[in-house]
Amino acid sequence: MKTPDRKTILVPVDFSRYSNKAFLQALELAMCTGGQVYLIHVLDTDLITGLPHISSKEEYLQRWRKRSEEKLRRLYVKHQDDGVKIEISLREGKPYQCILEAADEFKADMIVMGSRGRTGLTRALFGSVAERVTRLCKVPILLIKQ
Repeated sequence: MKTPDRKTILVPVDFSRYSNKAFLQALELAMCTGGQVYLIHVLDTDLITGLPHISSKEEYLQRWRKRSEEKLRRLYVKHQDDGVKIEISLREGKPYQCILEAADEFKADMIVMGSRGRTGLTRALFGSVAERVTRLCKVPILLIKQ
């Protein structure tokens, strides 16, 4: 079976061990196919609107943005010499929507993402980003579970 010359792999990360594992898997796939990886993190800005104890939401968002950029940069630096082209992107909004938009923007051939496998009340309250992306996405998705 012939593999494509290039594969564009989108990897959404939330910096959990699940998404880090997915990133490592995506790097392996990209190495095998001569592909590239787009690593994105989405700041779910809806989360801070319901936090009454924060005096300055914009100040909080600035700090959150800075920490997230640093984490993305560290992942990039750690793996920049692995033989795979890596691009990083920080987005703000609803995670599943930003992931779908990024898949279109980068013309992703595949999405590799971690899944915590939430069940019960936490799934009912927070939903599943992976589930929504899987349901609405037009490209193949590889879910990496525990």
